[in-house]
Amino acid sequence: MTPIHSEKTADDEICRDLAAAGLLHDPADAVRQHRAQALFPDDVAGWSDCWRRR
Repeated sequence: MTPIHSEKTADDEICRDLAAAGLLHDPADAVRQHRAQALFPDDVAGWSDCWRRR
């Protein structure tokens, strides 16, 4: 098994555990990630808005 397949298996297990614990998980999140910057634009916008209000 190649490392990427092992990582995918581990990622899937983590996501299942988080969902079982009642935490939000959307499998479609991966398409919203900006891979070159390794972040989610919506998270950055939310963080920015939060700090602007202070």
